[in-house]
Amino acid sequence: MLRHTRAVYSTCKSGVSGVVWNKKRKHWEAHITFQQIKHYLGSFKTKKEAIEARIAGEKKYFDPYIKEKHKSQ
Repeated sequence: MLRHTRAVYSTCKSGVSGVVWNKKRKHWEAHITFQQIKHYLGSFKTKKEAIEARIAGEKKYFDPYIKEKHKSQ
């Protein structure tokens, strides 16, 4: 997982970047932005599930990018 370089917004109810509560649907949602494209990771009944999806999304999108960067150095 990437080291976070930004603080979580004070209005963030989950305490995790990319995990938000959808009031209308009454579910937690997970999103990730990679290379200026926002990816929807899903809607979940529990915050824990949404956080796990966010972590999986970070591994899916960021890990290959990081490995490629390290190969070129």
